[in-house]
Amino acid sequence: MSSSSDARHAAGEAAEQFSHQRLLAQGWSCLGRNVRTRWAEVDWLGTPPDQQVLVAVEVKARQGLCPVGPHELLRPRQQQRLLRALEGVALQLGWKGDLRLDLVHVELLGIEPVRADHWPDVASPSA
Repeated sequence: MSSSSDARHAAGEAAEQFSHQRLLAQGWSCLGRNVRTRWAEVDWLGTPPDQQVLVAVEVKARQGLCPVGPHELLRPRQQQRLLRALEGVALQLGWKGDLRLDLVHVELLGIEPVRADHWPDVASPSA
């Protein structure tokens, strides 16, 4: 692995850990991290404090301010893969409630996370 890919990997892991800690502090329950499915890897899987919805959270890390919205960070094809993965995990868990895909954008300074924006419900499975 080259030093640039090592740095990217470290930054991604730091962003995912930062997001994990923030969600837990907000009362979320974590059901899994880096959950691999045949369609995609789900960065974070859990439920918000009300426990009414199963949420797959995609974490995106970017250097400095990123003046784009969630749809520029999470392309339709990736959304579809993540939704299929979420539906597959829900089936395995026997989840009968609603499903949702969220996006967390983590702003980095070097490889250090400095802030995060959480966009809920960037995509929902079709009924």
